Amino acid sequence: MFKDFYEMVEVVLILCNDFSPKEIKEVGRAINVCHTLNNDKDKRYRLYQSIEGMLWNNSEAINIGFRPFLRKKRKEVNEMLKYHELNCKGIGCQVCIDRKKVYDIMKTEM
Repeated sequence: MFKDFYEMVEVVLILCNDFSPKEIKEVGRAINVCHTLNNDKDKRYRLYQSIEGMLWNNSEAINIGFRPFLRKKRKEVNEMLKYHELNCKGIGCQVCIDRKKVYDIMKTEM
C-alpha cells in the first residue's frame, strides 16, 4: 500500500487534521515507537494498527474500506505534497499551517 514507512507517515500526518487532539497525540506516540523498530514493514504495521481504530470515525473510510481509503489518500497526499513543494509561499500556506498544528498537538503533554 505504501512504498515505505516515511510515505505512510506523510499520509497519516495529513489525516491527523481529521483526528481529535487525543488521537493526534496517540499517532505521535505510535510514530515514536515505530522509530525504535528496525524493519520498515514492522513500522508500517505498527502505525496502521494505531490508526485503524481512528478510521472508524471516518464515514468514507468505513464505506469504501480502510485499505482502499488509505490507497486513495496516499495518491491525493502525494499529489498535494508535490504541488506544495513547488508552490509553497510559506506565510499563509494552509499545508504548512495544518502541519504545524498537528506537530504542536503531538508535542503537548496529555
